[in-house]
Amino acid sequence: MEYFDPVDYNRQTDGVREVVRRKLDIRTGSFAVLNVGDAVAVCQKTLDIDIRFAVVDNVSDPSHTGVFGYSQYNAATARLLANLIGPGDLFAAGP
Repeated sequence: MEYFDPVDYNRQTDGVREVVRRKLDIRTGSFAVLNVGDAVAVCQKTLDIDIRFAVVDNVSDPSHTGVFGYSQYNAATARLLANLIGPGDLFAAGP
């Protein structure tokens, strides 16, 4: 999701929710909003790694973005990114 001020994440996640609903049967779960700048900075400062976010060339889902610059299944990076997400950053994936 792109950020525009003022931000209305509930409205913005409606579009994401609709795309996912067409592909998957989701009744529970959440979408999380993550600040890209914060994520890049904390990974650099804490783990000395340079992550980047980039659109993944995926014909079936043109909105898909990947996180690159760290090794696969890196628990430390996953925990660090997860800790950046607070209760106000979660939005229902299902109806």
